[in-house]
Amino acid sequence: MFLIHESDVEPSELEGRTTFLLVSRSSGSRTLTHNVSYFRPGHAPGHVHDPEEEVFYVDEGEGEVWIDGVPFRLLPGTAVHTPTKVEHNVHVTGDVPMRIIGSFSPHVVPGSYPNLPARSHDLPEPPSNEAGFVVRVNPTDRIDRDIISTDRMTLRLRTIDAGNTWQLRAGGRDQIVHVLAGRATIAAGSAAYRLRRGSVVVLTGNDEADFTASESTRVLDVTSTQVAGVS
Repeated sequence: MFLIHESDVEPSELEGRTTFLLVSRSSGSRTLTHNVSYFRPGHAPGHVHDPEEEVFYVDEGEGEVWIDGVPFRLLPGTAVHTPTKVEHNVHVTGDVPMRIIGSFSPHVVPGSYPNLPARSHDLPEPPSNEAGFVVRVNPTDRIDRDIISTDRMTLRLRTIDAGNTWQLRAGGRDQIVHVLAGRATIAAGSAAYRLRRGSVVVLTGNDEADFTASESTRVLDVTSTQVAGVS
């Protein structure tokens, strides 16, 4: 089991955003990269991942994502799947940065892909386009369900009530748990650690742990679909 907090990571400045790389191959994950990015107001350059695909979740801020030139509205609680070789870029319309939590499979180095011209432009009103790869939930609702599932990974939002214990079992997969709100403890064997907003837990292989909420706690749960030894 690997633990890290967002505050432990040195930021990387990329065009239009500041990125914190939280999980990579060095964290023990076999397939998943995981980061937090703060997109500054305005247009960020577009890019394409190849061979990686990305699933990202908007935690704060408002704006748009342009996918192959088509705009979709972004609000807190929006999750987006961008398959490999699909051009996408973010446009922040508010006055504060947009906080985006992203997961990639297979591993990727943030910023290693070339920048493309930003396709977005100032729209008279928020875009109304809808698609199955853009999913919106109310970020204040109590929720426990898959939001996006692909051939490579599944993103699930979970709410663990105060005093309840969630048993984590990697089961041969990579699993990333990112605390969005609340406080909890995680215990593996005789060791126990306190978690808070921004804490990230990585389980791989046969790792097991008990996640106990000290108060109502909301997490992003990202799991690879690949089992060890199976391609």
